[in-house]
Amino acid sequence: MRTLRLSYNDIGAEGVEHLCNGLLVNTSVREIDLEGCKMGSEGGLQLAARLQVNTSIRTLKVANTDLNADAIIAMATILHGNSTLEVLDLSRPLLFSCREETTRHLSDALKV
Repeated sequence: MRTLRLSYNDIGAEGVEHLCNGLLVNTSVREIDLEGCKMGSEGGLQLAARLQVNTSIRTLKVANTDLNADAIIAMATILHGNSTLEVLDLSRPLLFSCREETTRHLSDALKV
């Protein structure tokens, strides 16, 4: 299996944790689409941590998943160590007071 599309399902942080456990050993999945799943920041942080280890994922779509500034910053940091990720869709995050800070982190990651 190369593509895992779970968009707009009722997958929360606990479900993402189980998915991340599977990604510890899986090297065939290249694209994960979790758009619209309400995994929140906890799920985003778990995914970011796993993508520092799993370098087979080429596309990660986590748009509209209620990620906050901490999760966006964690996602930006994986761009420093994971050179195989080609597409990272972070559309519609929940950002309020930290907009400039998260944009700066994404900008720094894109420079690398």
